[in-house]
Amino acid sequence: MTFRRNLTRFCRICLAGALGVAAIASIEAAPLTMNTGGAIWNDTEGRQINAHGGCILKVGKTFYWYGENQTRHGKSSGVNCYVSPDLVNWTFKNRVISQGTPGLSESQFERPKILYNSGTRKYVMWAHRENLRDYADAQAVVAQCDTPDGNYALVKMFRPFDKTANTVDHGKPGFMSRDCTLFQDDDGTAWFISSSNENQDLMFYKLSPDYLDTVEHYKVLPRGSREAPALLKCDGKYYLLTSASTGWNANYNTLQEAEKITGPYGPQQGLISRIGDSTFNSQVSFVLPITGRKGTVYLFMSDRWKVWNLPNSRYIWLPLRFEKGTFQPIVWGDCWQLDLESGLATFPVDPTPSPDNLARGRPVHCDKNNERNGKEPDRIVDGDKKTGWAADGGDAPQWIKIDLGQSYALNDSKITWEGDQRAYRYRIDVSVDDVHWSPAVDRTTNEQISETNNDRLNCNARYVRLTITGKGAGMWFWATCEEWELLSGSTNVAFKKSVTASSAQWGRYAAKITDGDFGTYWSTGDDKPGHWAQIDLGRSADLGACRIVWQNPGYFYQYKIEASEDRMSWTPVVDMSTNTKVVRMPVHRFKARGRYLKLTLTGADDGCWPSIAEWEVFSQGKAPAEQQYSGFRGSSQ
Repeated sequence: MTFRRNLTRFCRICLAGALGVAAIASIEAAPLTMNTGGAIWNDTEGRQINAHGGCILKVGKTFYWYGENQTRHGKSSGVNCYVSPDLVNWTFKNRVISQGTPGLSESQFERPKILYNSGTRKYVMWAHRENLRDYADAQAVVAQCDTPDGNYALVKMFRPFDKTANTVDHGKPGFMSRDCTLFQDDDGTAWFISSSNENQDLMFYKLSPDYLDTVEHYKVLPRGSREAPALLKCDGKYYLLTSASTGWNANYNTLQEAEKITGPYGPQQGLISRIGDSTFNSQVSFVLPITGRKGTVYLFMSDRWKVWNLPNSRYIWLPLRFEKGTFQPIVWGDCWQLDLESGLATFPVDPTPSPDNLARGRPVHCDKNNERNGKEPDRIVDGDKKTGWAADGGDAPQWIKIDLGQSYALNDSKITWEGDQRAYRYRIDVSVDDVHWSPAVDRTTNEQISETNNDRLNCNARYVRLTITGKGAGMWFWATCEEWELLSGSTNVAFKKSVTASSAQWGRYAAKITDGDFGTYWSTGDDKPGHWAQIDLGRSADLGACRIVWQNPGYFYQYKIEASEDRMSWTPVVDMSTNTKVVRMPVHRFKARGRYLKLTLTGADDGCWPSIAEWEVFSQGKAPAEQQYSGFRGSSQ
């Protein structure tokens, strides 16, 4: 698919809820829907964009995207330039520097960065330059041009401070210079930042007024083993983004904060919330400030390297967010909205597991309370069947009531009594206001002995009241109940249910996909198709939807889902076997009845090892919402 299709314009009316009518009237252009990435991005001619490890420079109202022209053999042969009026539609403009540039025939180029020097009226490029033989030069290359997309002329290639006495790095004069970036401060001062000492040290170099040479140097992160630097300034503070030095393999990228550009920089903070994660399997490349009338959005840009086919490496773009001067971990969203005119964006909201029980943790009231024996009413909704509520003496009727906080479409009630040799007689009433009550379940003549009673509710209510009306077989003179669960169409009926799978990696077992924790996951035994996972719901149910939470976002997955009553005869309910769309949390709606659901993986994106963080299943009724987003705002508020 083309980049144009990936990033589509939204109508101005979509802003009504977030900005208000008065603000809408002042907007000159509709906001853009930004595709986060992971899929192939094509230019306006339908060719895959090849601009890795680079940067974006805005000149007037035009954006210029520069990046490595990667080749299959892993040697970048030049720097490509694409142009866009909107960060959406990219047109290839020129290979601005290459092995055909005079003086650079035996060169490969990495991490190109460009600044405009208003004093000389030149566009200046700094990049990491290596030879084609042994990757041992570790030089910076400097080039300049009169136009942003013209042919850049070589100024020099060198190691910083190679003319300074006693400055030697691994046997050669000057500091080694590999992964690098450029930064222009508010006063126009430019800085070149690069990894030296075989990536052990991160150096900051103040540049000359013409941006063509280094004049001061600072060892900002000594022995830090950091690379892929990017720097931004927000509310007067400097934020340094780096990755660990692990070659082409993704790792846990971090951010550090300082009051001065040369530090000291504080402790490392993870760019995303999960410790040990590989930053959406990507490496930071650049941070682009997008400033409008009302704010600034900082665009985090990274590369998902595919070392076996580097031209097919992908891009990840997400907004950075600061709350009252404190950085907030990046949250994945398949897409988000950006308003270039205002400098505001919507930010993905971290998803949460769907509730397995609407009653859990809700306020509870009762008429009789046995506090002396630890049988308080809130024990009936604590999710622990080893605890429970007991009425404090007396005879029926005895009642207990749950406040759900808001009205829900309720499907089922599940009561777990204390003991399995008793028959409880009871009724369930529901209300939306705690004043007017309607009957929902009547078991006032029940004689069936059971530890658990499952009842259909089929109503809308905020308050639900259970009244024990009399004694059945084996019942004590007061009510004792271990747990009361209330389920709706958006209740995850697969929570904690049994799961089997065709394979799994050690520690990443199938049971992880129903544990209600997005931080754990099941991984298939290898990356080949055909692996499956199967949920046993415990009893047959009418099913209306499911939500899959993939552990690795930014990839497409191909699969099919089937339902069965007996694990012998299977009915297809979802077919995504030809899918190429990147969706981290797909919601599938269907109508089926069954006790078992089976998901079979039939394929996946290039380089993806399928892993599922959670598989939620819902009965007939309302399915959960897909990815949620905040209202429009700047990166720092």
